[in-house]
Amino acid sequence: METIEYRSQQVALMCDISVTNLKRLELSGLLPTARRTATGYRIYSPSEIEHIRDVLMNRKKKSKWDTIKNEKTNSR
Repeated sequence: METIEYRSQQVALMCDISVTNLKRLELSGLLPTARRTATGYRIYSPSEIEHIRDVLMNRKKKSKWDTIKNEKTNSR
């Protein structure tokens, strides 16, 4: 059975982020270090892409929560 793998640019397009932001997520520790091809390209499996989407969704939720929290604090 053939394994499906995607390069950084493909993953960035699927997740609606830049390749730079994908690398930043990895460097910040929010994502594990990506596997690499023999030629050095970062590669991701479908399950890793789902993890990336989960991280991005949780970051958005946290951002919204922080905004709501700050608005409540400032209105007091």
